[in-house]
Amino acid sequence: MLRSRLQLREKLKEKLVEALQAVLPIVAIVLVLSFFIAPLSPSVLLCFLLGAVMIIFGMMFFTLGAEMSMTPMGERVGSAMTKSRSLPKMIVIGFILGFIITISEPDLQVLANQVPSVPNLVLILSVAAGVGAFLVIALLRMLFSMALPPLLVALDGVTDPRNLGAVVRSAAAFGAHGVIVPQRRSAGMTAVAWRTSAGTAAKLPVAQAVNLTRTLKDLKKQGLMVVGLDADSDVTSDELELATGPLVVVVGSEGRGLSRLVRDTCDQAVSIPMFGAVESLNASVASGVVLAEVARRRRVH
Repeated sequence: MLRSRLQLREKLKEKLVEALQAVLPIVAIVLVLSFFIAPLSPSVLLCFLLGAVMIIFGMMFFTLGAEMSMTPMGERVGSAMTKSRSLPKMIVIGFILGFIITISEPDLQVLANQVPSVPNLVLILSVAAGVGAFLVIALLRMLFSMALPPLLVALDGVTDPRNLGAVVRSAAAFGAHGVIVPQRRSAGMTAVAWRTSAGTAAKLPVAQAVNLTRTLKDLKKQGLMVVGLDADSDVTSDELELATGPLVVVVGSEGRGLSRLVRDTCDQAVSIPMFGAVESLNASVASGVVLAEVARRRRVH
């Protein structure tokens, strides 16, 4: 009981930070404009600030509730579908789930408004149909054990949703098949992360691992090699011979890098060769550099 309370408190804190990161920059911009460029009346400013506070707490509780309810629901639905082995049922349910979940994403409407040359309804329905089709393909691949040349990206301790979104974008651009994030002490696929991913989050699976170290060990048992980015490694990304095989690229936070357990789980650590006095790159830039090298080696292999 105490453990579940602590986990809930940790989750609430995580969602509060995400909500603050999404709302506070807008609040700061409005305040600067109000005080120095376009003054607002006290009553309007007060309404705005009260609304911002309510949005922050509303986002916090909504994202927490959605995560706590949708994750077990999705697991049960997926388990029931795969156990049934009914191909027509899997195709129909998978497509409908992908379609409905995508349409319900509010940021998709924002994206549609930014493409005036295409009617909003056409763009939204097209994206939703595409996600539904990708979900059906993924389910069929799991059902028939169709082999994929695996390239995964795992994040260790990356708490900024903008970094997560940028990593998803790089992973999609360089041919990765999915991104893994820890369930705790990690950024989630929030609205901020979705926006930063520039829509690629709709096409690339992002999975949560209850225990990242254990997940990496399970992937190693399935034949994948695990490579961690470590600035102190003597092996550089230019020498990454493992790039052409089944691979997991693990990226740590900019400040702390990889945790000890994750570092010890890696088959190899690589560093990124840099010039000048720059000590490190943030997670999204580092992952992009290494994934570009992996993609290059696979093209010429």
